[in-house]
Amino acid sequence: LFTGSEWARDQEAIVANVMSLTKQDVAIDEKHAQSGDVKAQTVLGMTYALGKATSQNYIEAAKWYRKAADQGFTVAQYELGVAYDNGKGLKRNYAEAVRWYRKAAEQGFTEAQTNLGYAYEQGQGVKRDYAESIKWYQKAAEKGSIDAQFNLGLIYATGKGVTPDVVAAYMWFSLVSADGDPQAMRNVAQLKQRMTPEQIAQARNKIAEWQQKNPKPVAPPPEESEPTISL
Repeated sequence: LFTGSEWARDQEAIVANVMSLTKQDVAIDEKHAQSGDVKAQTVLGMTYALGKATSQNYIEAAKWYRKAADQGFTVAQYELGVAYDNGKGLKRNYAEAVRWYRKAAEQGFTEAQTNLGYAYEQGQGVKRDYAESIKWYQKAAEKGSIDAQFNLGLIYATGKGVTPDVVAAYMWFSLVSADGDPQAMRNVAQLKQRMTPEQIAQARNKIAEWQQKNPKPVAPPPEESEPTISL
């Protein structure tokens, strides 16, 4: 099996492929897909889902995703989960979405881990379980998922299912703010007003440790801003 990062590169390559397809390319991909090629099947699924070089057809998209997903192809498993989640090409079924997200998440697919964390947080398609939600968010957050990092920040800031932890919340929101997210910046500013100097120092130490393992600049939080969360 590929690692999570390899799957991510695989998905990016598939999306890039789909965006440049011609009708002739689609015909070639369909021949490969019919022979069982999982990447061709997934490309064909995305082609129908996006309506690139062919008519948009969510039912056909889901059909091809399933063929590749049944063979264990993680990108297709994730996309099939999304199809169930959104009710596109399939009857909306959150439990089925969770089932396919889990298959992809267990193979290290970051977006599936984030969506699985959200499902557990909301009790959508699965019994609400904050511990499981945090577990999957954490896996995705550690691989750089902005959505998972932000959701972890909210969980720790509000104490949803856990003891509130402003240090952890500050760290995760600060990482998200590095990408210029204004809401994350506002949340960091609000947290800072409620934290002791010792807590801020502890949070910044955690950010520094993160930067050493994941070299990416973390933008300094604004000094003042409107609050967007309630602690």
